[in-house]
Amino acid sequence: MFQPIKTVSTKIIGTFLFATSILLCIWGQYDSLGNQYLQSAIARSLTTFATARILNGVISVAQQTEVNVTPMGIGLVLSPAQILDPLNDLVEQFSSVMLLSSAVLVGQALVSELTSSSGFSYFTVSMCLLALFLVWIPKELTQFQQLLIKFTLLLIIIRFLIPSYATVSGVVHKSFFESSLDSANAEMKGVSDQINEINNQSISKPNENNPDERWTEWIEKKLEDTVATIKSPLDIIQAKVDTYKKIAEDSVKHIVRLIALFILETVIFPILFSWILILGIRNISGFLSAGVKHKT
Repeated sequence: MFQPIKTVSTKIIGTFLFATSILLCIWGQYDSLGNQYLQSAIARSLTTFATARILNGVISVAQQTEVNVTPMGIGLVLSPAQILDPLNDLVEQFSSVMLLSSAVLVGQALVSELTSSSGFSYFTVSMCLLALFLVWIPKELTQFQQLLIKFTLLLIIIRFLIPSYATVSGVVHKSFFESSLDSANAEMKGVSDQINEINNQSISKPNENNPDERWTEWIEKKLEDTVATIKSPLDIIQAKVDTYKKIAEDSVKHIVRLIALFILETVIFPILFSWILILGIRNISGFLSAGVKHKT
């Protein structure tokens, strides 16, 4: 047998925790706020995933584009966009990360729907009312009653973990990460447009013969065309290669930043937040237990 909780501070903390939990269960706006931030995170993740897949497709099309060059009558087939192959591999891995991130967020939304349902909320309110009664009961507490209080604390964690995390994560995102994420997404879309533009560029052909030209002009034209046939396509191809290199260098920075942001928001931050919340509830549980002493 255990003595009742005696200290006033212990009773006040217990009352505040259980009463606040009851109010939050009844007040549906807290769940709505968390769900709003969670849906925004899902939309961001899916949008970034779609952008990555589009970029992956654009790079794949560019890699399949071949340039036929015939300097001095020698046929050459070149694929300048093959230099983007490492970037394409990175984009594929990034899209896999974004798909996993989206799946994790959708899973959190499903769990949130379950824990914020009317049945689960009524059960949580009932257990909190029982815990409030046990906190203020003047009679001795049994071990089973102590377990009921601890079970109620665990129930509070389950009930409010995802809405609390989603709300805090949404505020942190708007305050620190929103501009960086929008900038990186815009840069990735710009990369897709830039590669498309390069793919649509054509190699100029040498001038056609003019039958009215004199034979000296005709020979001069032929020499110019021969030089152009060799120089012009190679210059364009070299320009494409240089542009592709610059695109790859810039894209890697933005992709790595996006990967870091989404891993932080969907993996590291939830684990850290859960650990802090569980540690806080655990300390409160220990504080409540400290107010209960074995009967001498």
